[in-house]
Amino acid sequence: MESILTEKFLIPSTAAGFLLLADSYSCALLKEAAMVVYASNPNDVMESSQDDWTKLKESNDLLVELLVYATSSRKQYSSVVDDGNGTIDDVDDFDVTSLRERLQQQNVDLDLDGSREILVERWKNYLRSCTTSTTTSSLSSSS
Repeated sequence: MESILTEKFLIPSTAAGFLLLADSYSCALLKEAAMVVYASNPNDVMESSQDDWTKLKESNDLLVELLVYATSSRKQYSSVVDDGNGTIDDVDDFDVTSLRERLQQQNVDLDLDGSREILVERWKNYLRSCTTSTTTSSLSSSS
């Protein structure tokens, strides 16, 4: 559903409303896409959806998140094919699509839903478990 809203209905006049919706329901892909629309054209977002923008201004946390995203911390797409799993240090720079692709590729009951923060934590936990099992098997084979 998020991908349909993002691809077909997300435009500057709907971005603030979708950002509120996405934040309320932990729709990470929609939230990130709405922030991209805002970052690329903030004036259109603020002017074309004044009612939703007024509601958005009531959330200090969401405004801070939007400001940080728009000014410095945009996450980048990182292809699983080109970049593999990445390291734990890389995970913080992945966008939602990159995280979901990695979680889905492993096919080990890793949930694809949740906020970006939850997806980051899931992927880090998975990478830690892989590192732990690799270290454990290396230790047992050298004994």
